[in-house]
Amino acid sequence: MKFNFDATNKAVIDEYRQVGVAGNPEDRVWVDVRGDTLQGLVDDTRVEDHWKNNFKDFGRNKAYSHTFDINYTAPLKYIPAVDWVTVKAKYNGGYRWTASSLDFVGLDGVHMGDIIENSQERTLNATFGFDKLYKKSKFLKEVERKRKRKKKVDKDEKKKRGDISKAPEPKKETKTDKDRKVPKKKGSSVVAKLLVRPLLSLRSVKFNYRESLGTIVPGIDTSLVPNLMGLSQGFDAPGFGFVSGWQPDLSLNNENNWLRQAESKGWISSSKFLNNQVSQKRTQTYDMKVEIEPYRDLKLTIDFKKQFTKDLFETFKDLDPSDTSEDFQQITRREIGSFEITYFGLNTFFNNDVVGMYTEFLGKRAEVSQMLNPTGGAHPEDGSLYREGFGAVHSNVVLPAFISTYTGRALDESWVRRDAGQETTAGLIYEVSRNSFLPKPNWTLRYNGLKSLPFFEDILSQFTLTHTYKGTMRINQFRTNLDFTTQNYNATNPVSGNYYSRFEVPTVQISEQFSPLLGIQMKTKKDLVFNIDYKKSRALDLSTDLLGKLTEKRSTGMTVGLGWTKQDVNIGFLTGDKKAKKKRQKKDGEEGDEEDAEEDKKDTKKKNNRGGLGRGNVNNNRPRDLTFNFDFSFQDDITHEHEYVQGLVDAQGTRGQRSVSFNPSVDYNINENLTLRLFFDYQSSKPVNTASGTTKTTRYYGGLTARFNLQ
Repeated sequence: MKFNFDATNKAVIDEYRQVGVAGNPEDRVWVDVRGDTLQGLVDDTRVEDHWKNNFKDFGRNKAYSHTFDINYTAPLKYIPAVDWVTVKAKYNGGYRWTASSLDFVGLDGVHMGDIIENSQERTLNATFGFDKLYKKSKFLKEVERKRKRKKKVDKDEKKKRGDISKAPEPKKETKTDKDRKVPKKKGSSVVAKLLVRPLLSLRSVKFNYRESLGTIVPGIDTSLVPNLMGLSQGFDAPGFGFVSGWQPDLSLNNENNWLRQAESKGWISSSKFLNNQVSQKRTQTYDMKVEIEPYRDLKLTIDFKKQFTKDLFETFKDLDPSDTSEDFQQITRREIGSFEITYFGLNTFFNNDVVGMYTEFLGKRAEVSQMLNPTGGAHPEDGSLYREGFGAVHSNVVLPAFISTYTGRALDESWVRRDAGQETTAGLIYEVSRNSFLPKPNWTLRYNGLKSLPFFEDILSQFTLTHTYKGTMRINQFRTNLDFTTQNYNATNPVSGNYYSRFEVPTVQISEQFSPLLGIQMKTKKDLVFNIDYKKSRALDLSTDLLGKLTEKRSTGMTVGLGWTKQDVNIGFLTGDKKAKKKRQKKDGEEGDEEDAEEDKKDTKKKNNRGGLGRGNVNNNRPRDLTFNFDFSFQDDITHEHEYVQGLVDAQGTRGQRSVSFNPSVDYNINENLTLRLFFDYQSSKPVNTASGTTKTTRYYGGLTARFNLQ
């Protein structure tokens, strides 16, 4: 465990000073730090005694702050039974006190107080390495062991090593060798590995949690100046928990919350002109990654992520108009926040019936309305299908209907019920804000074992198959509806006939993508490369404002790449080497290597002595490779914009296009300094909706490029 603490205090030395204008400078008026005129005789002794006394008291505090952190690592590595688990925790705390100006006084003559704030950050990291746990068993460790393959050596390689020219002499056995017993190495059978290895699929679990919190309270009485560790004289205000970073309770209508207790102890200024707001923030972030590996070359990674932010603002002040009593109240309370979570909507992802799903969404609004107010009468504006207070465009009606239709989630009372309490107790925002909320999984599947199979090991040098799903739900901002009041849950909007909702949620976004749905990256041992990516995505955007739009964008794309490299290709009219190098096959008893070597030296000398174009400075060490590439891509995008307030459906699509492109090319490395490229590019796109005047476009061009590398 490690503990760090750091504190800073800022103070000033107050002095008397003279102000104003007088015939004799010595006759100017003496004032104190507040600007109040000093009474009586002011001589040098009085002025000097004042600043000296201030100096002895270490001045007048202007600001104080401290931070500390505690780091703890669980000593699990010293316990053999759980040394495969790692747990780390960290706590950061902070406190700050800031003095207001001495003349920060309201019209009632009461000082409006100083400001205190604290912060807290809690972090937890845990790793469960199940692969280390399995190795504690000798049998499972043997199952996990990778089988070594004997490296195949072809005849040419053996010939280079001299393995064929002369067979090794058999080792002579001795009596000692015959009598010695060599124990057979025991290992798990192939069948055992095939049956047991999938049971060890769970390889690791990683969990990271982080929560940041902070509170700001204005109006703290000026007498509560920090004395030690941020606490006032007597170690009372604002409490050890507050200076430690612990967050105070600010719940409504709770006589025992922190603000009420502070007011009863006289910590809060009674100025009726105090309008600075109390604020409290909270950000929660956590993610979890699970790795599953049924077999060594097949790996599945599952991700869970959540980020939730909420800021609270309110005013806490004395509302009693008289000067003889006090009536502190928490008023103008507002909450603003956002969240993003991993989500799952595959139940409807492949449903291409755009009109049918939108019609289902319209119909489910009535079902949600009846669940929110089952005993209510008919809605005055939208008819008998909708219950009183919850019409067709109410955000608490539209949002559940949207999620249920486009993700396949069933409508039930566990998440569809009326939010009627002092604090939020229902709805999507309440559900996500809870610590027990578990986001939906995203995943990545990867397989690269094909090259290890006996039939393919002599053909493939690289092979990877990938499949990835990513889904998120995002609300960029939710905020308290200022017309909503806990004193009257049935307060009605006179325009729409709906009850005011607790939160306003302008937009909700759901994004899903297979990136890729199927991806293959392959390379053969003869330098043939083949890549393919097939992707699909869907983005849903629900707007709950007066326009009431539901936007759905679908995208399908495929990219195919094919390439092949021919090594050491000599094109004489480009390289200048018109005479090809002789290739001779050495026969048994034939000599000629020395002659070939001598001839190569002469050719090299001639090339180096050539003039013109600076050829003598060109480096020909780079292989002269000839590379063929062919890329093909297809993209189909379409966007539908439905207006549910007006009941309008967009069946054809308002935006989008279908595009096709292919790009063949040939690259040739003449030397290290020069590369030629012959290419052709074709692109064609056709809009989905031609009503806007956009027409089909086709573009194609080609050419020859040369790339010089100047060194």
